[in-house]
Amino acid sequence: MARVSPAFRPSLLAGGSHEAGWYAAGSTQRGVILTGTAPRTCPISLRFPAESSWSKLCIRVFPYVANWDFEVSANPDALGAGTMNVVPGLVQNSTGRCATAILAGGLGTRLAAAGLDQPKVLAPVAERPFLSWILDWLGHLGLRRVVLCTGYRASDVRRALGDRCGEIELLHSPEPAPLGTGGALRHALPHLAAGPVLVLNGDSFCPLDLDAFERAHLLRPAHATIAVSAVPDARASGSVALGRDDRVVGFREKDPAGGAGLANAGVYLIERTLIERIPADRPVSLERELLPAWLARYPVFAFRSGAAFHDIGTPERWAAAGSFIGKLTVGGLA
Repeated sequence: MARVSPAFRPSLLAGGSHEAGWYAAGSTQRGVILTGTAPRTCPISLRFPAESSWSKLCIRVFPYVANWDFEVSANPDALGAGTMNVVPGLVQNSTGRCATAILAGGLGTRLAAAGLDQPKVLAPVAERPFLSWILDWLGHLGLRRVVLCTGYRASDVRRALGDRCGEIELLHSPEPAPLGTGGALRHALPHLAAGPVLVLNGDSFCPLDLDAFERAHLLRPAHATIAVSAVPDARASGSVALGRDDRVVGFREKDPAGGAGLANAGVYLIERTLIERIPADRPVSLERELLPAWLARYPVFAFRSGAAFHDIGTPERWAAAGSFIGKLTVGGLA
């Protein structure tokens, strides 16, 4: 048994109701280690399989804790000789949020026909670049560092948004050549910390419950989790097919017959170890190539967001985006 004693800052945890989970870096083994009301200090005992040989253990506490310390002693029979190196592997932002990347390299070919002469993520919506609304929401949730995976006219994105948006530091990761959404994410790997990475499409907006999304990913053996939203007509979006325990079993292409379905909302949690396996020597699409291929090899789950989402992929949906933003009350956006 390894005994992990996190000395949580009392002002953050004392007397509150919290939930904690663990996972081993590079492994899908994970579990709940604490549920309920935490005292001022919170000793946590973890029991691991005898064959485990992990070098890192990642602890996650909900709600988020900004400052913590770990003291670890390990049973050599269970974990090998020496001191176990315990790191907050999900922590990238100062508030405890995980690393975040926004796919912001789209050309906006269809929007150009409607007069757009700039990258799609900069399309004006309610008198501001569309991407700035997403960043406002993320900032309200406590994120303080976001990687922008840029491509087409990357310098325009940097010029428009700069290196900060409110409290968020923006790290620009421009493609050296067109790499596709998956390739752009792989190219940004040096900016992404260990643990799951929050990945968002920069041309769609789904203001989901991020706490619940991260909790659902952590407490299941997921290599990736896809946020899905219920839509009354999946003709334009296609749909995600789910199996037992909401494991993703397939993707249905856009069906002219229509009908209700669960649409990919363009928000993902993807383990960094999976991003490392994306080919680095050719363009690759996250949606069309990687996700379908991963289903056969890795556990990929869906998270039913319960939130509406809106994309600006066509002139009609771009024109309607202002109304969508105007109705939002999430994150102080309206």
